[in-house]
Amino acid sequence: MKFLVITVRSSLCILTLILLSNTTPFSDLLDVLKRARVPALMVTTLALMYRYLFVLKDQSARMKSLARAGRLPRATANLDDPGNRARPTLRPLGRTSRTDLRGDVRAGWK
Repeated sequence: MKFLVITVRSSLCILTLILLSNTTPFSDLLDVLKRARVPALMVTTLALMYRYLFVLKDQSARMKSLARAGRLPRATANLDDPGNRARPTLRPLGRTSRTDLRGDVRAGWK
C-alpha cells in the first residue's frame, strides 16, 4: 500500500512539473526561482543552458544535413577522436558570442 501511495504522489508531482513547464514562459520561471531565493549561480546556469540549447539544436540540425549530403568537414567526420568531439560546438558558441557583442554595442552596453 505504501508503494502505491509513493508512486501516485511522485507521478502527480512529475505531471504537475511538466504542466507548469509547458504552460509558463521560461523567463517567468527564472523570476520565480529568484524570488524563492534559489542561489543566483543556479538560476544563471539554468538561463545559460536554456539559451544555448537552441544554438546547439541548430548546429546539430546543420551537421545532420551535412552528413546526409556527405559533406561533413574531415575534422568532424571522425568523431572517434576525443579532440574532434568538441569542434562542432566551438563554431556556434563563437558565433553567438560575436552576436552578443554586436547586440551589446547596439544597446549601449560597454
